Amino acid sequence: MGARGPASKPPEINELEGNPGNRNMGERPKPRKGAPNPPHWLTREALAEWGRVVPELEAIGLLSVVDRAALTAYVCSWATFAECAQDIEDRGVMVTGRDGFAVKNPSVGMQRDALAQIKVWCSQFGLTPSARASMQLPSENGSGEDAEIVGLFSA
Repeated sequence: MGARGPASKPPEINELEGNPGNRNMGERPKPRKGAPNPPHWLTREALAEWGRVVPELEAIGLLSVVDRAALTAYVCSWATFAECAQDIEDRGVMVTGRDGFAVKNPSVGMQRDALAQIKVWCSQFGLTPSARASMQLPSENGSGEDAEIVGLFSA
């Protein structure tokens, strides 16, 4: 049986959102900040995505060395999504099945599944506009009012 209510957010996300309910947040574990190393077996596309998002996440303080597994899951989901997109571009949405009739390209379903995973991981890391909408980063004067998270989706 699952837990009730929404999934817990990482402490860094909670800190960025502030504490509008003024609840006692207590002490939370704080893993060592910094970028983890990518696994050596990542595909070229997954490694490219790692190289695109990790510097941004590290720059805004949302990354810890213990985030390797979550980042790996995200970039592998992205690589699957991209591979499926390429297959759909090359062969189309419909392909010829074993019996010679047109069937849905299996990459369509695989791409949909990868997108579902991407959405989960993007939300965890603040990689979508809606995930960032309630975040506040401290500005240089510490107020947090003028801060923005930008550049996460720039190519």
